[in-house]
Amino acid sequence: MHKAALQGILLHEVFAATALEYPGHVAIDVPPGAARSERVTFSYAEVDAASDDLAARLRPLISGECIVAIHLPRTSPDLYIAQMAVLKAGGAFTCIDPAFPPERVAEILDDSKAVALLRPGEHNGETEILNLGDGPAATGHTPTSTSLAYVIYTSGTTGRPKGVMIEHGSIINLVASDVAHFGLGPQDRVVQGSSAAYDSSIEEVWLAF
Repeated sequence: MHKAALQGILLHEVFAATALEYPGHVAIDVPPGAARSERVTFSYAEVDAASDDLAARLRPLISGECIVAIHLPRTSPDLYIAQMAVLKAGGAFTCIDPAFPPERVAEILDDSKAVALLRPGEHNGETEILNLGDGPAATGHTPTSTSLAYVIYTSGTTGRPKGVMIEHGSIINLVASDVAHFGLGPQDRVVQGSSAAYDSSIEEVWLAF
């Protein structure tokens, strides 16, 4: 999509446009690794459908401009499906690296006032939703380009970690500029090499999507 056409568009709507045009193309490709014997791939249509299902489960917990914490490993497609699902449900996400110590996780959950935590499920591989709020939300939320998309926490090396809040329009402008700068197209791949808790990961993921 041309940068001018992205004005007022939400982050997950950019993905939806790609999924509509290239439903069968590979959206996520996790190669074999130390703990993975086989390559795992998801098409754009599969990510779209899986995130729709998870968003439907999340939506009753979303009210206003709230945050959902994601505690899933970078090598799992579920991490990227979860990010999409939170946005589709009308919320914003903050990703917590599974390598973080428990006290760091607790600090982020407390500071973000997350209404829910997404973590690996114990049954059927389905992402588990842990409700951290007071129960079902009273009202829904229709985000705009100025709504919160995600929160990234600083390393905390100079004190308590601080959350940096990024709106939909801001990250879309950055991604659109980078796609144009690098001349990316459907034939290209982008390596997702950063922890999902770091801001650079957003650029890597959404350059591809």
